Parts: sequence; structure tokens; C-alpha cells
Amino acid sequence: MPLNSKAVYSRLNPDFVPFTSRRSTVHSTNGIVTCTQPLAAAAGQRILQQGGNAADAAVAVAAALNITEPSSTGIGGDMFCLFYDVKTKKVHSLNGSGRYPANATLEKIRSDLNVGPNDAGTIPMKSVHAVTTPGAAAGWVDTIEKFGSGKLSLEQILLPAIELGENGFPVSELSSFFWREGEDLLRQASPNAHEMLKPDQKAKDGVRSPLPGEILKNPTLAQTFRSLAANGKKGFYEGRVAEEVVKVVQDLGGYLTLDDLKSHAEIGTQETEAISLKFTGQSIAEKQTAGTDGEDNQGVEIWEHPPNGQGIVALMALGILEELEKMGKIPKFTEAQHNSAEYLHAVIESLRIAFADASWWVTDPDVEKVPTSELISPAYLAERAKLFNPDKATDILDHGSPAHNHCDTVYFAVTDKEGNGISFINSNYAGFGSGIIPKGADLLYGVMGGFMQPQGHVQVLLNMLAFNYHPQAALDSPRICIAAGSPELGKPVDRSVYVEEGISDEAVEGLKRLGHQVKVLKGWERGMFEATFIMILSGREIIARKLVQNLRHLPQQQQPCGVDLTLRQVSKWTSAATIDFDNTNRQAAKTSILPFNTNTNQTITLQPGAYLIDFNETVQIPRNCMGSVFPRSSLWRSGVGISAGVVDAGYQGAMGALMEVRNPNGVVLYRDAKIAQIVVEELGEIVEGYNGIYQSSIDSVGRDGTGNV
Repeated sequence: MPLNSKAVYSRLNPDFVPFTSRRSTVHSTNGIVTCTQPLAAAAGQRILQQGGNAADAAVAVAAALNITEPSSTGIGGDMFCLFYDVKTKKVHSLNGSGRYPANATLEKIRSDLNVGPNDAGTIPMKSVHAVTTPGAAAGWVDTIEKFGSGKLSLEQILLPAIELGENGFPVSELSSFFWREGEDLLRQASPNAHEMLKPDQKAKDGVRSPLPGEILKNPTLAQTFRSLAANGKKGFYEGRVAEEVVKVVQDLGGYLTLDDLKSHAEIGTQETEAISLKFTGQSIAEKQTAGTDGEDNQGVEIWEHPPNGQGIVALMALGILEELEKMGKIPKFTEAQHNSAEYLHAVIESLRIAFADASWWVTDPDVEKVPTSELISPAYLAERAKLFNPDKATDILDHGSPAHNHCDTVYFAVTDKEGNGISFINSNYAGFGSGIIPKGADLLYGVMGGFMQPQGHVQVLLNMLAFNYHPQAALDSPRICIAAGSPELGKPVDRSVYVEEGISDEAVEGLKRLGHQVKVLKGWERGMFEATFIMILSGREIIARKLVQNLRHLPQQQQPCGVDLTLRQVSKWTSAATIDFDNTNRQAAKTSILPFNTNTNQTITLQPGAYLIDFNETVQIPRNCMGSVFPRSSLWRSGVGISAGVVDAGYQGAMGALMEVRNPNGVVLYRDAKIAQIVVEELGEIVEGYNGIYQSSIDSVGRDGTGNV
């Protein structure tokens, strides 16, 4: 049954805006559009006013968000939706995720990523191999054909977004922030990055991310929308757009073909059976006994998209919470216990158990059967609930097996005046997705993901049902996010918990005492709620993102925590140096390159002392990263040390280091010897970046290639 009147029209409360948004709940008799961008909401409202229904308006919103918030969503990503048909009282599910290239085999991907046949590995989120056939374009067309009003053409529905692209729109502050955060990714991932940036003659290469309030046009993406509007799926999956999509992917080493695109368009978006769970925990049934027109009052039916979507996590977590209450392991929480350590611990652990199952079982149902009904069955959820310990965070969790119990990232919503409703996800995932941009199409390639969505569903729903919050307060309430083994964090399901600012210090300390590793997110970190964590990049990720280039022997240089650096040249100092505070009197020391001995197979013998060394490899460090250089263990075991400064955010070019030979007998080094390792650390924010005299130099002292400084 739907939410009753008490959940929607909560009791009058003078403190009706307990959280900082200062917004009250909006009610309407002619439909509502809810999304992150006012211009996109206006696009959806315009379609409703023209006689379109919720499905028509949702596609208009998706397209407008693609123009105004391309870091989060787009026609090059995936889409999923749930549509409630008021006439039939049924919930329909549409899966618009893209299929993997047919020519891509496990053996090919392992070879490309240098993962051995018996080694475990993952596809880096920014790799061309993480992208699939764009599913959103077909999904938009199919949403209108299956659920639309039939009163408006696709061209009419896409027109608001087309006008935004052709005439321009003011960039919002939040969108500008994420544009700037993703600028380096766009430049590194695609040769066509300039098409998604703002022209500026003062910028170093003529383009940059837009600033808040600037008017930005995107006529190229608008033209892609016009092609889709005029020709339907063929306007995207065949012809010029399709050819550019395939070209950019193949140029970057991917396996997508025109046949993949054509096949996806022909098969179309899959209409699947929506999944649901009736939640009766936390006294929900008791609260609903006061009359709802004779309907079944026993709980609230919660609907989610089936796998390969992540919605099943929300149903499993809610089911586990209900089983914990039946077992007496958690109480019926009072309003005073909202976001307490006890309550959050129960939510966190239920989500962790659910994600442990989802990370194993959720896959492409066309390839592997997913035991969906078994995973959300009461018997299985009761068994999984036994893993919960009210006194401490559990250790790393393994997935369960439903068979053993048998004998189982933008979001928006639209309603119309008739009562139809649509819940819509359209996402690139992880900020500009893969960053790959087909020339002349201005669409961004998405990658698979979506780990915060089910966590948000659980917490917002419980805020309304268990704690009697009205919808706006339920959305404004601070939330938690667990790492959940999400690829962008590079972590398994562990004890890490990210807590939004506003949850009490007492609750945070309580979670720590229970064994959770807690980080409080403030400011911009709250925006995407999982996008700005500090982490060390793996060697595979460094190479996939092309942060280190000119590698000599790729398979041998890739390390778990970094990339090996090889010896290019050795120099000695021939003069003194001068160093001051502001570099006005700085004078670099002169150096002279020492030759390798060609008679001994390119070796050099170094006696005790200090030397300047240069590496073969060059770097391109994004503005949200920094690099550190460490000696390989074989060096210090031989009495040789290496010291280097920080490799600054934004630096591009050669690298060098100080080598100290402490071994009284000296050391013999071969050219191209592996002598150091660079480790890249991702920062918590975008910084200005290095722009000094050594930018783009070919060696560590700025020589011009002839040995002269």
C-alpha cells in the first residue's frame, strides 16, 4: 500500500525545518517535478503543462540535466526507472543499462590490464574497459513509447533541453564545482575534452571549466538531441553519432563496434518485473491502523528496480532491520533516538550485510541468474540478520547463499495530475563517468555504479516511517554512507563509515566505540557524499589514468601501490646554488651529465657521494592528486638512498631525484634499471596546481635536450 496521510501530511510542528535547508514540504494538485536543478525542473514542468504525463516529463528532465549537470548524468550513461500506472495500480520497471561489447573477452581484458590468468583484479573505473554501450538514449525513447501520454512527440519533449544547449544557461555553483573537479579527468581521458569545457583565450589551452553564473552553451550536445528527436534510436545508434562513439572508444583501446550499438537499439530497453518488500517494522502497521479507505494496513510496500540495479540492497537492509526487531536485537526506536549511535549502528550493519550479498549476486541477469526473490525472502533475511552484533561492528563480511536456505547518479521523480508517478535514475557515475567524449557529440561515456542510492532510500524512508518526519525534513536529515566495496573508493565492504555533518559528536564517538572507522564529511564533501575521499591509487589505476607515461616495460613496472621508475641519466653538480624565500635571487646549480659505459652494456659506476638522477618516465598529475617518490628496497639494501620532493598537483613533465651512494665500495647501475617507485595520493579537493618554470620540462633541471640549461 502507499504511504498513508500521516506520513505525507505530518503533524503540525513549529520546528518544521529542523535542518539547515529552510525548505518546507511542497504539495501540488497538478503534479510535481523534483530534481537537483531548477532549470531541469522547469523543463519537466513545461512538458506537464503541455499535456504530457510523468514519463514524458521525466525524459525532458533527464535531457535538461544532461545539459546543465553533465558531471552527473547524460545520454552516454545508463538509466533505470520505475513507473506507477494509476489506471492499473501497477509498478513497471525499465532497465536502460548498456550491454558490454560483444568482442571483449575476459582474456583480452586481462591482457590489456596486465592481470595474469590466475590473478584477481578489477577494471579501473576510469578505464575504457569500464564503459558499456550507452543505454540512456534508447531508454529515453522506450520510456516515452511504453509509458508516455502519446500527446507529445520526442522532439517536443527534448526541446527544452535543446534550447538550453543552443541558447546557453547560467552555470550553478555546485555544477561549477564538480566541473572543475572533473576537468583533469576530461583532459586525460579524452582527446575531445575541449568540447565539454568553456572557451577562454586566457586559459593555457584555450578552454577551462565554467565558473558559477557564467553562461554556457552546448550546441553540439543539443544537435545530438535533435538527431535523436528526428530519427529515434537510429539517430544515436547509427550514423554520425554512432561512428564517433565507436571511434573514440576504439582509439583508446576499447572493443565497442557499430554492431554493438545497432544490436542494443534493436533489442531495446528491457521491461523487467519490479521487486518489492512489505516493511512492517518500527511500529509501521500500528501507525497505519487509522483508516486508509479499507486498504491493507499491514505495512508499506517498497518498490525497487531488480538487478542488475542496486535497489535490492535497500529492500534487503530494511528486511534485515525488521528481522532484528523481531529477534529483540534492536528496539522500536523513538524519535529521541534518531541518528543515535545505536540506531546508526543497526542501519550501518544491515547495509553492510546487504551489500556483501549484492556485491556477489548482483550481475547481468542475461548472463547469470540472480536469485532475487530468495535474497529478499523473510527466511533468508532472518538468517543473515544473525550476523548482527549490537555491541560491535562485525568483521569483513562474506556473501550468503540463498540456496542454503531453500529446500536467493542523478535521481529525480515526477508525478502528474492523473496520479501517475515515475522514479528515474540517469547516471554517468563517479563524476563525468569515464571522461570519454566522442567528437562532435558532446556526450560523456558513463560507467557502472550507484552505491549511495540504496543507502539514501533506506535512511529517508525510515526518517518518514519510523520517526514521523515530513518529506522535506526526511531529505534534509544528515545521513551516513558506508564504503560498501564501491570501486571508486577501492575498498571492500569494511568498517569505514562516512558521516554527514550534522550528526552529533556523541553519535560519532559512539560509533567509534563500536569499532566503526568514522569520517565526518563537511562542506563540498557532502555534495556527492562519496566523491571526495583521500586515497592511494593502485598502480593499475595510475597506469589506466595515464598519470605516468613513457614506461619502459609496463607489466614489470606496475606495482600494487604505485609504478616503478627507471634510470634515464645521472648528473654531477659543477657549481654552487643560491636559494631564497621568494625565488627572486634563486640560482640553480649547474650540472654535467655523466656518460654510461657502452663497453659494459650501458652501465655506470658511481663512487660514494651525491648525484642528480633523472627518470625515463614523465607524469601528468591531476589537480586533485600529488605524487611521492620512494627508493626501491634493492637500493637501500645496497647502501644507496633516493630523496625527492613532492610531485605537485597539476605538474606535467619529467622527474628527478637526489641519489646518495653511502656504500664505501660504490654501486654499478644499468641504464633503465628500476630504482624508485612513484605513489600517487588523491587529495580531498581540487587545488590550484603547479605552474612553475619546470612545467613540461624534459628533465629535472630544465635542460633543452642538448644538455644545456
